[in-house]
Amino acid sequence: MVSFINKTDDLIRVIKRNPLLYIESKGNKNIHKAYLTKHNSLFYKVDSNNNEIIILTIWDNRKDPKKLLY
Repeated sequence: MVSFINKTDDLIRVIKRNPLLYIESKGNKNIHKAYLTKHNSLFYKVDSNNNEIIILTIWDNRKDPKKLLY
């Protein structure tokens, strides 16, 4: 069984190679949503000025989506 940390590391490697691969969050440009597990999504921002990827949050998909800021 692959651990949560290993899945997170793998996803970050994919995002580093292709930061625009995952869909933009509704209503927020430059904030992307990547599914980490069936219960968790990773939200990140692409800062093109500094060539940085900023991880904003790991969200539990079972929570009320109205509480999500992104």
